Amino acid sequence: MVVAPQEISIQGEMDMKVYTLKFKLDDHREGASEHLQFEAPDMIRALLIAHERSARRSAELWDEARKLCTIRRDEDRGQSLRAQQA
Repeated sequence: MVVAPQEISIQGEMDMKVYTLKFKLDDHREGASEHLQFEAPDMIRALLIAHERSARRSAELWDEARKLCTIRRDEDRGQSLRAQQA
Protein backbone atom coordinates (compact mmCIF):
# COMPACT_ATOMS: atom_id res chain seq x y z
CA MET A 1 0.00 0.00 0.00
CA VAL A 2 1.34 3.44 -0.90
CA VAL A 3 0.53 6.28 1.47
CA ALA A 4 -0.38 9.57 -0.23
CA PRO A 5 2.61 11.93 -0.29
CA GLN A 6 2.66 14.67 2.30
CA GLU A 7 3.88 18.05 1.21
CA ILE A 8 5.84 20.70 3.07
CA SER A 9 7.27 23.95 1.77
CA ILE A 10 9.57 26.73 2.88
CA GLN A 11 7.76 30.06 2.71
CA GLY A 12 9.28 33.00 0.87
CA GLU A 13 11.77 31.03 -1.26
CA MET A 14 11.93 31.38 -5.05
CA ASP A 15 12.92 28.78 -7.65
CA MET A 16 12.07 25.85 -5.40
CA LYS A 17 12.60 22.30 -6.58
CA VAL A 18 10.56 19.30 -5.45
CA TYR A 19 12.42 16.46 -3.74
CA THR A 20 11.04 13.14 -2.50
CA LEU A 21 11.95 11.37 0.72
CA LYS A 22 11.15 7.65 0.49
CA PHE A 23 11.01 5.99 3.89
CA LYS A 24 12.47 2.51 4.06
CA LEU A 25 10.22 -0.22 5.42
CA ASP A 26 11.20 -2.15 8.50
CA ASP A 27 12.12 -5.75 7.75
CA HIS A 28 9.14 -6.80 9.86
CA ARG A 29 6.53 -4.74 7.96
CA GLU A 30 5.27 -5.50 4.48
CA GLY A 31 3.18 -3.63 1.95
CA ALA A 32 3.08 0.00 3.12
CA SER A 33 5.56 2.58 1.95
CA GLU A 34 5.53 6.26 2.69
CA HIS A 35 6.81 9.14 0.58
CA LEU A 36 7.20 12.74 1.61
CA GLN A 37 7.47 15.36 -1.13
CA PHE A 38 8.88 18.75 -0.22
CA GLU A 39 10.32 21.85 -1.84
CA ALA A 40 13.82 23.16 -1.26
CA PRO A 41 15.91 25.80 -3.05
CA ASP A 42 18.94 23.50 -3.42
CA MET A 43 20.29 20.05 -2.66
CA ILE A 44 21.96 21.14 0.60
CA ARG A 45 18.68 22.43 2.04
CA ALA A 46 16.93 19.28 0.76
CA LEU A 47 19.46 17.13 2.63
CA LEU A 48 18.92 19.10 5.85
CA ILE A 49 15.14 18.73 5.59
CA ALA A 50 15.47 15.01 4.77
CA HIS A 51 17.75 14.43 7.73
CA GLU A 52 15.32 16.19 10.07
CA ARG A 53 12.22 14.43 8.70
CA SER A 54 13.80 10.97 8.90
CA ALA A 55 14.95 11.35 12.50
CA ARG A 56 13.68 7.93 13.58
CA ARG A 57 13.79 5.76 10.47
CA SER A 58 15.82 5.08 7.36
CA ALA A 59 15.00 6.85 4.11
CA GLU A 60 16.22 7.65 0.62
CA LEU A 61 16.37 11.19 -0.78
CA TRP A 62 15.36 11.47 -4.45
CA ASP A 63 15.51 14.23 -7.06
CA GLU A 64 12.93 12.97 -9.56
CA ALA A 65 14.35 9.63 -10.83
CA ARG A 66 17.83 10.18 -9.33
CA LYS A 67 18.57 8.83 -5.85
CA LEU A 68 20.76 11.37 -4.06
CA CYS A 69 21.53 9.55 -0.82
CA THR A 70 20.42 7.01 1.74
CA ILE A 71 19.97 7.93 5.40
CA ARG A 72 20.27 4.86 7.61
CA ARG A 73 18.99 4.75 11.18
CA ASP A 74 20.07 1.95 13.46
CA GLU A 75 19.09 1.77 17.14
CA ASP A 76 22.47 0.32 18.09
CA ARG A 77 24.77 2.39 15.87
CA GLY A 78 22.85 5.65 15.48
CA GLN A 79 22.75 7.12 11.98
CA SER A 80 24.79 7.16 8.82
CA LEU A 81 24.55 8.94 5.49
CA ARG A 82 25.63 7.45 2.19
CA ALA A 83 25.71 9.56 -0.97
CA GLN A 84 24.95 7.95 -4.31
CA GLN A 85 27.74 7.89 -6.85
CA ALA A 86 27.21 9.98 -9.97
